Amino acid sequence: MTVLMRLTVRHLPVWEWAASAAVRTEALAAVRHHLQTAVFYLQSTAEIYLNAGGDGLDSNGNIVMNGGNVTVLGPTSDGDTALDFDGAFTINGGVLMAFGSSGMLETPTSAQNGCCIVTTLGTVSANSAFSLMDSSGNVIMSYTPTKNYASAIVYSSDIKSGSTYTVAAGSTTQSITVNSNVTTNGVSGGFGGGQNGGFGGGQRGGQPG
Repeated sequence: MTVLMRLTVRHLPVWEWAASAAVRTEALAAVRHHLQTAVFYLQSTAEIYLNAGGDGLDSNGNIVMNGGNVTVLGPTSDGDTALDFDGAFTINGGVLMAFGSSGMLETPTSAQNGCCIVTTLGTVSANSAFSLMDSSGNVIMSYTPTKNYASAIVYSSDIKSGSTYTVAAGSTTQSITVNSNVTTNGVSGGFGGGQNGGFGGGQRGGQPG
């Protein structure tokens, strides 16, 4: 299976990269040479799936997500992180679901047109479903990672500030009230940027998985 990645990078043209489903360990390190300290844009056409043994979505500069669907199966080791950026990660739209370890967890800097939830979970076994439900029990987002994970970072326009959501991941259940555009739960210190550092089944932001 191949996954089409369409990216827009400031000062560079729009380009496409058909990456194999088994993306290399540093999933986006292959584009670091082109990105350097530029802004890495994810546009409304982006459909990205990354399965990384090391850092997942990775930029030496900033990341701006304006739309699209991004799914990251990040590392299981605490020395790496699902999202790795040296500047800021700004979310303006789209759907983001990122799973990985929790030792070097980096959180998006800001979000609008929706909210972002960042939570640690303990170790959840591979093929254990993750779901985010609203106060009425409606599933807002769901996914089944095919590897162990200890944290989840999710963003959708369906996540609203002031609302309370239930996170279910394997045998773990959490109640999280969204009190800011980027709400963290159980995140020690809440790393931002600057830290060095296969599809499962499911539904993402109300769209078929």
